[in-house]
Amino acid sequence: MLRSYILPFLKFLLWVAGFLLVVGGVLHYFFVERIQITHSAMAPTLLYGEQALLWKGARLEWGDIAVCEHPSQPGVWVVGRVVGTPGTELEAGSGGQIVVDGQRIDRDWKGEVEFYDPVEDRSERMRYGTQKFGDYAEYEFFVKKKGRFTMRPTKVHDGLFLLSDNMTAVGHDSRYFGEVDPAKCRGQIFMRWKPAEEDFGLGHGYLDWLL
Repeated sequence: MLRSYILPFLKFLLWVAGFLLVVGGVLHYFFVERIQITHSAMAPTLLYGEQALLWKGARLEWGDIAVCEHPSQPGVWVVGRVVGTPGTELEAGSGGQIVVDGQRIDRDWKGEVEFYDPVEDRSERMRYGTQKFGDYAEYEFFVKKKGRFTMRPTKVHDGLFLLSDNMTAVGHDSRYFGEVDPAKCRGQIFMRWKPAEEDFGLGHGYLDWLL
Protein backbone atom coordinates (compact mmCIF):
# COMPACT_ATOMS: atom_id res chain seq x y z
CA MET A 1 0.00 0.00 0.00
CA LEU A 2 2.79 2.44 0.97
CA ARG A 3 4.60 1.71 -2.28
CA SER A 4 1.53 2.70 -4.28
CA TYR A 5 1.81 6.20 -2.78
CA ILE A 6 5.58 6.58 -2.86
CA LEU A 7 6.12 5.72 -6.53
CA PRO A 8 3.65 8.32 -7.89
CA PHE A 9 5.13 10.90 -5.51
CA LEU A 10 8.67 10.15 -6.70
CA LYS A 11 7.54 10.36 -10.32
CA PHE A 12 5.95 13.72 -9.55
CA LEU A 13 9.18 14.99 -7.97
CA LEU A 14 11.18 13.82 -10.99
CA TRP A 15 8.72 15.56 -13.30
CA VAL A 16 9.00 18.80 -11.31
CA ALA A 17 12.81 18.56 -11.29
CA GLY A 18 12.87 17.97 -15.03
CA PHE A 19 10.49 20.87 -15.64
CA LEU A 20 12.62 23.21 -13.52
CA LEU A 21 15.76 22.13 -15.37
CA VAL A 22 14.12 22.90 -18.70
CA VAL A 23 12.84 26.27 -17.49
CA GLY A 24 16.25 27.08 -15.99
CA GLY A 25 17.97 26.13 -19.23
CA VAL A 26 15.64 28.32 -21.30
CA LEU A 27 16.07 31.28 -18.93
CA HIS A 28 19.84 30.88 -18.98
CA TYR A 29 20.04 30.61 -22.75
CA PHE A 30 17.69 33.46 -23.65
CA PHE A 31 17.33 35.79 -20.67
CA VAL A 32 19.70 35.27 -17.74
CA GLU A 33 23.48 35.18 -17.49
CA ARG A 34 25.68 34.46 -14.47
CA ILE A 35 28.64 36.80 -14.02
CA GLN A 36 31.60 36.98 -11.63
CA ILE A 37 32.39 40.18 -9.72
CA THR A 38 36.09 40.94 -10.20
CA HIS A 39 36.61 44.09 -8.10
CA SER A 40 35.28 45.83 -4.98
CA ALA A 41 33.97 49.03 -6.59
CA MET A 42 30.34 47.95 -6.13
CA ALA A 43 30.74 47.17 -2.42
CA PRO A 44 28.76 46.98 -0.21
CA THR A 45 26.17 45.79 -2.74
CA LEU A 46 28.44 43.37 -4.60
CA LEU A 47 31.76 42.12 -3.27
CA TYR A 48 34.81 40.75 -5.04
CA GLY A 49 34.34 37.04 -5.76
CA GLU A 50 30.54 37.05 -5.65
CA GLN A 51 28.45 35.69 -8.49
CA ALA A 52 25.42 37.62 -9.73
CA LEU A 53 22.60 37.10 -12.22
CA LEU A 54 22.19 39.45 -15.16
CA TRP A 55 18.91 40.01 -17.01
CA LYS A 56 20.04 40.17 -20.62
CA GLY A 57 18.98 43.15 -22.69
CA ALA A 58 17.05 44.81 -19.85
CA ARG A 59 16.01 48.39 -20.40
CA LEU A 60 18.27 50.28 -18.02
CA GLU A 61 16.79 52.97 -15.79
CA TRP A 62 17.84 55.15 -12.87
CA GLY A 63 19.22 53.10 -10.00
CA ASP A 64 19.76 49.89 -12.01
CA ILE A 65 23.06 48.02 -11.72
CA ALA A 66 24.29 47.86 -15.30
CA VAL A 67 26.93 45.80 -17.10
CA CYS A 68 28.19 47.73 -20.13
CA GLU A 69 31.14 47.79 -22.50
CA HIS A 70 33.96 50.13 -21.52
CA PRO A 71 33.67 53.18 -23.84
CA SER A 72 37.35 53.16 -24.84
CA GLN A 73 38.28 49.49 -24.35
CA PRO A 74 36.20 47.21 -26.61
CA GLY A 75 35.56 43.82 -25.06
CA VAL A 76 36.09 45.08 -21.50
CA TRP A 77 32.96 45.15 -19.32
CA VAL A 78 32.25 47.56 -16.49
CA VAL A 79 29.70 47.34 -13.67
CA GLY A 80 28.05 50.41 -12.16
CA ARG A 81 24.79 51.95 -11.01
CA VAL A 82 22.90 54.20 -13.45
CA VAL A 83 22.75 57.70 -11.94
CA GLY A 84 22.47 59.72 -15.13
CA THR A 85 20.65 59.55 -18.47
CA PRO A 86 20.81 61.98 -21.44
CA GLY A 87 20.31 65.54 -20.22
CA THR A 88 21.06 64.84 -16.55
CA GLU A 89 23.39 67.25 -14.74
CA LEU A 90 25.50 65.72 -11.95
CA GLU A 91 27.90 67.05 -9.33
CA ALA A 92 29.13 66.47 -5.78
CA GLY A 93 27.44 68.57 -3.12
CA SER A 94 29.29 70.43 -0.39
CA GLY A 95 28.50 67.62 2.05
CA GLY A 96 29.70 64.90 -0.30
CA GLN A 97 26.28 63.90 -1.62
CA ILE A 98 25.35 63.26 -5.23
CA VAL A 99 23.49 66.24 -6.68
CA VAL A 100 21.21 65.41 -9.64
CA ASP A 101 19.77 68.31 -11.63
CA GLY A 102 20.34 70.59 -8.64
CA GLN A 103 18.69 68.25 -6.11
CA ARG A 104 20.71 66.47 -3.43
CA ILE A 105 20.07 62.75 -3.19
CA ASP A 106 18.72 61.63 0.19
CA ARG A 107 21.11 59.56 2.28
CA ASP A 108 21.09 58.02 5.73
CA TRP A 109 24.25 56.94 7.55
CA LYS A 110 24.14 53.53 9.26
CA GLY A 111 27.59 52.96 10.72
CA GLU A 112 31.15 51.88 9.99
CA VAL A 113 32.86 48.63 9.00
CA GLU A 114 36.45 47.48 8.53
CA PHE A 115 36.53 46.37 4.90
CA TYR A 116 39.30 44.36 3.26
CA ASP A 117 39.73 44.77 -0.48
CA PRO A 118 41.47 41.63 -1.86
CA VAL A 119 42.21 43.36 -5.16
CA GLU A 120 44.08 46.22 -3.50
CA ASP A 121 45.25 43.91 -0.66
CA ARG A 122 44.48 46.44 2.05
CA SER A 123 41.87 47.23 4.68
CA GLU A 124 39.97 50.49 4.95
CA ARG A 125 37.60 51.85 7.55
CA MET A 126 34.39 52.52 5.60
CA ARG A 127 31.32 54.53 6.49
CA TYR A 128 28.18 53.06 5.03
CA GLY A 129 24.56 54.07 4.64
CA THR A 130 21.66 54.16 2.21
CA GLN A 131 20.91 56.50 -0.67
CA LYS A 132 17.54 56.98 -2.28
CA PHE A 133 16.98 58.14 -5.86
CA GLY A 134 13.41 59.41 -5.54
CA ASP A 135 11.03 56.58 -6.39
CA TYR A 136 13.64 54.76 -8.47
CA ALA A 137 15.92 52.93 -6.04
CA GLU A 138 17.22 52.78 -2.49
CA TYR A 139 20.55 51.07 -1.93
CA GLU A 140 23.59 50.91 0.35
CA PHE A 141 26.84 52.73 -0.35
CA PHE A 142 30.41 53.01 0.97
CA VAL A 143 32.63 56.05 1.54
CA LYS A 144 36.10 55.80 3.07
CA LYS A 145 36.11 57.22 6.59
CA LYS A 146 39.10 59.38 5.69
CA GLY A 147 37.77 60.27 2.26
CA ARG A 148 34.77 61.79 0.54
CA PHE A 149 32.86 61.49 -2.69
CA THR A 150 34.10 63.89 -5.37
CA MET A 151 33.30 64.48 -9.02
CA ARG A 152 33.46 67.30 -11.53
CA PRO A 153 30.16 68.92 -12.56
CA THR A 154 29.00 66.86 -15.52
CA LYS A 155 26.16 66.93 -18.04
CA VAL A 156 25.23 63.60 -19.57
CA HIS A 157 24.90 63.86 -23.34
CA ASP A 158 23.98 60.69 -25.26
CA GLY A 159 24.76 57.80 -22.93
CA LEU A 160 24.43 56.54 -19.38
CA PHE A 161 26.51 57.71 -16.41
CA LEU A 162 27.53 54.86 -14.11
CA LEU A 163 28.66 55.33 -10.52
CA SER A 164 30.22 52.83 -8.11
CA ASP A 165 28.37 52.07 -4.86
CA ASN A 166 31.82 52.26 -3.26
CA MET A 167 31.82 55.97 -3.95
CA THR A 168 35.49 56.52 -3.10
CA ALA A 169 36.70 53.66 -5.32
CA VAL A 170 39.03 54.85 -8.05
CA GLY A 171 38.90 54.11 -11.76
CA HIS A 172 35.79 51.94 -12.12
CA ASP A 173 32.97 54.31 -13.11
CA SER A 174 32.00 57.14 -15.45
CA ARG A 175 33.91 59.74 -13.44
CA TYR A 176 37.02 58.17 -14.99
CA PHE A 177 35.98 56.66 -18.34
CA GLY A 178 32.95 58.79 -19.26
CA GLU A 179 29.47 57.84 -20.43
CA VAL A 180 28.69 54.34 -21.65
CA ASP A 181 26.67 53.53 -24.76
CA PRO A 182 23.33 51.94 -23.72
CA ALA A 183 23.33 49.99 -26.98
CA LYS A 184 26.50 48.24 -25.79
CA CYS A 185 25.17 47.21 -22.37
CA ARG A 186 24.59 43.54 -21.64
CA GLY A 187 21.81 44.11 -19.14
CA GLN A 188 20.88 44.62 -15.49
CA ILE A 189 22.16 42.72 -12.45
CA PHE A 190 19.11 41.79 -10.40
CA MET A 191 20.23 39.04 -8.00
CA ARG A 192 23.21 37.83 -6.01
CA TRP A 193 23.62 34.17 -6.94
CA LYS A 194 26.46 33.31 -4.58
CA PRO A 195 27.97 35.46 -1.80
CA ALA A 196 31.65 35.98 -1.09
CA GLU A 197 33.29 33.91 1.65
CA GLU A 198 33.59 37.03 3.85
CA ASP A 199 30.85 39.67 3.84
CA PHE A 200 32.11 41.82 6.78
CA GLY A 201 28.78 41.58 8.58
CA LEU A 202 26.81 42.97 5.62
CA GLY A 203 24.40 40.03 5.61
CA HIS A 204 24.99 38.80 2.08
CA GLY A 205 23.40 35.47 1.19
CA TYR A 206 22.44 33.22 -1.68
CA LEU A 207 19.71 34.41 -4.08
CA ASP A 208 19.47 37.95 -2.67
CA TRP A 209 17.41 40.35 -4.77
CA LEU A 210 19.38 43.49 -5.62
CA LEU A 211 18.11 46.97 -6.32
